[in-house]
Amino acid sequence: MSSHDKDYVAFDIIRDLERLNFAITETEVSTTGSYMADDAFWNYLDVRHTDVMHASVVSHAPFFVSRNSLCSLLVMRSFGMRVPLVLAQYFDDTSTLHTLQSLAFGFLLKSTIRMIQETDETTTVTVHYYVASSRVLKFLHPFLVFMLRRNFRKLMSEDTPMRDRKMELRKLGFVNVGGSDRDYMKTLNIGMDNIKYEPSRCQIGHDITEKSIEIVSLKPGRRERVTLDSEKSFLCVRHEGQVLVYQSYCSHEGADLGEAIIEGDRMVCPWHGRRHRPLARLELGKVATLDLRELGIRIVCEETRLRFEKVGHEPGNQVGEHAPVPQ
Repeated sequence: MSSHDKDYVAFDIIRDLERLNFAITETEVSTTGSYMADDAFWNYLDVRHTDVMHASVVSHAPFFVSRNSLCSLLVMRSFGMRVPLVLAQYFDDTSTLHTLQSLAFGFLLKSTIRMIQETDETTTVTVHYYVASSRVLKFLHPFLVFMLRRNFRKLMSEDTPMRDRKMELRKLGFVNVGGSDRDYMKTLNIGMDNIKYEPSRCQIGHDITEKSIEIVSLKPGRRERVTLDSEKSFLCVRHEGQVLVYQSYCSHEGADLGEAIIEGDRMVCPWHGRRHRPLARLELGKVATLDLRELGIRIVCEETRLRFEKVGHEPGNQVGEHAPVPQ
């Protein structure tokens, strides 16, 4: 039994199952990546990315959420079927996470996830699994262990790019609005802008006052990136006789929108599905100037090119779904 700031009491369920004569099999997997422990911790707590980023998850529906615990219904794809599973998660601290999951045919899966910061830019994540069942079904444990290890590799292939991107954002000068204070509740609202740019923290990238692209380079279905600095980075897309200009990253958690799909004129975040309207629309062949001072830029549309220029602004403004679109 353990407690954490008197918020809850946690019991050792594996010990209880052993006393009840259930069969228990343990296995452990680990991975080391170029990200911080906080990036992995955020990734595990992030409720809304699960059914967007993970191909095996059909839906993830929370039915109880608190600051440090989550209970949800997962619908998984498995052997061509949809399988409903009940998942419970909680954390002791920012380095340890626990999950308990019901499986088909009376199997139970308990896991303890530990995130260890090895260096300033390297973290090792270790997951210790416990498979529990009646002793009659213990002969199936090796198969379940094999599937768990395979599933871990699959999940890491989908989650690691998100963690790597968080590390990249940190070097680009972006910080988490709430600092290192993470919890399940804060991940529910994808409309929140959870990152902000602090120029003094920028370690990589460049800073220029003006950049142009040739309109002829804007092929249908292709997007061109225009970057003045880490914060002022945009994507230009040719769409139905117009050039649509989008922010190149999602201000919710910082996903790069370079490969995001576009539905109508909305760019859809690949991490959480947040929909971004264009910052500006420019008619092809029309000379025009748009002053977007809230973003600190001016866009000049000439006959053969688009020119982006920095203008005076207040740092840290991002534009999401409800931003006005200059026409």
